[in-house]
Amino acid sequence: MAQFNKFMREMLIDLYKNHGWSIQGLAKHFKVKERTIAAIVEKREQATHCLCCGKELEQTPGHRQKEFCCPACYRKWRKQNVFSSTAKHKCQWCGKEFIDPYHLDAKYCCRACRDKAYQNK
Repeated sequence: MAQFNKFMREMLIDLYKNHGWSIQGLAKHFKVKERTIAAIVEKREQATHCLCCGKELEQTPGHRQKEFCCPACYRKWRKQNVFSSTAKHKCQWCGKEFIDPYHLDAKYCCRACRDKAYQNK
């Protein structure tokens, strides 16, 4: 991405948003990887309000942009949006169905079942 100057970035964004070019089309035309083009054209707009509570944010130039006003808002938003997995697992020890949003390959519903399974091996 560093190879594109500011003018090129603005031109790519304009072609993508206003002229209907696809990411694949831009990548092929400019002979650049699709993920490079995607990173440029799909960059988020600068957040002005907290994504969780809506409180106005003060951005510091030259620093990573803030999206949340405090860690508590970040945790609350993340719990509602990221960890809302509906992937159901079946415990290999007791057979109970459970949801573990943190581990997509979970085998046991709880620590007790895991310990019992390891003791019986």
